[in-house]
Amino acid sequence: MCIERQLQLGKPMKVLTITAVYPSPERPDYGAFIRSQVESLTRAGVDMDVQIIRGKRRKLMYLEALVHFARCRAQRYDVIHAHYSFSGFIARMQLKTPVVVSFMGSDLLGNIDASGQRAPYNFLLTASARLLSRVAEAVIVKSDEMAAQLPVKAHVIPNGIDFDLFRPVDQQHARTLLGLDPDKTYVLFAARPDNLRKGFAVAKAAFDTVAKTNPRLELLVAQAESQERLALFFNACDVLLFPSMQEGSPNTVKQAMACNLPIIASAAGDIPQLFDSATRSVICERTAEAFAQVLRDMLTTRERSNARQTIAHLDEATVAQQIIDVYKTVTRHSPNAARLQDLTSFESGVSSKRF
Repeated sequence: MCIERQLQLGKPMKVLTITAVYPSPERPDYGAFIRSQVESLTRAGVDMDVQIIRGKRRKLMYLEALVHFARCRAQRYDVIHAHYSFSGFIARMQLKTPVVVSFMGSDLLGNIDASGQRAPYNFLLTASARLLSRVAEAVIVKSDEMAAQLPVKAHVIPNGIDFDLFRPVDQQHARTLLGLDPDKTYVLFAARPDNLRKGFAVAKAAFDTVAKTNPRLELLVAQAESQERLALFFNACDVLLFPSMQEGSPNTVKQAMACNLPIIASAAGDIPQLFDSATRSVICERTAEAFAQVLRDMLTTRERSNARQTIAHLDEATVAQQIIDVYKTVTRHSPNAARLQDLTSFESGVSSKRF
C-alpha cells in the first residue's frame, strides 16, 4: 500500500532508522542527537523503529548487520533512514523501500589528524559516500559545506535542538546540582580530550595562559555526559571553548547557544552562520594565543548571550517536520525508480528494536 493511501486511512508513516551511533548505558552521549531525532519524529506522529548496529569487532559488525538485514522484510517500512554512510550501504541492500541517508560530517569531509591533515584512506571514505548518494532516494546533510561535496542535490537540515531540555536556568542552581563552587569562574570544554579534531590542546593552552592571572578560574571537561547533565554544565559555566578543526553543524555549540552560554569557537562547519546575530558568540583564529585573548576579554563580565533566540528555527519540532517532508517526497516519486525496477530485487529487511 502506498504511503498516500496509508495517510488517507489515518495510519502513521512507518520508518526504520539504521545507525551504528546510538546511546547506551555505557555511552549516554554517543549518538544522543540521533535518539533525540527519533523521539521528535515519534512525537510528530511517525511510527519509528530503530536498528542499532553494534559489535565488539567494529570492522565486522557491518558485515554481521548486513547478513542479519537480509533475513528480514524491509518492505513493511515506508522509508529506511540510515545515519552515516556505512549504515546507508546496508539500507541500500534492498531495492523496494526508499532510502534516506543522513551524512554526519567526517563521512563526507574526511577524517583529519592533530595537524589538520587528512588521512590517506579518506579518498575511499568520501568516494564511497558520494557513490551512496547516487543510489539513495534522498540525502540529508548538516551544512552547505557538506552539500558541496556531493554529486547530487542534498537537503541541508541541521540536527534540531531540544529547547525544553537545553534552556537557561539559574547558574547557582546548576552549580549546586553539579557540586561546583558558587564563586569560581568556570571555562568549559565539552568533548573528549583524546578526540584530536576537537582541539583540546588549544583550549587547554588558552586556559592556562589566562589562568596565570586569574586564580579563581577553573577548566571543566564534560565528556560522555548524559544530555541532562550536559545541559547543567552549559548553565553552570561561564564560557565554552570550541576550537574544533572540522565540523558539520556541531550539536554541542547549538545546545550551548540554547542555554545562552557565551562561546569562543573556530570557524568550523556552520558555526559562523550560527553566530551571525548572536551576542557573546565569538569566532576567532584557531590558536591558543587568539583564544586566550578573546577569553580574557570575555571574562571581564559574566553576562550571558542572546543566542537562544537566534537559533529558534532549529527547534526539534520544526526540524522533524522538514525530515517528514523528505520522507513524503521519496515515497511519492523516487529518482531511482526507473533504474531500480530493472534490477533483480529480493525480499530483505532488518530485525528492529522498537523505540
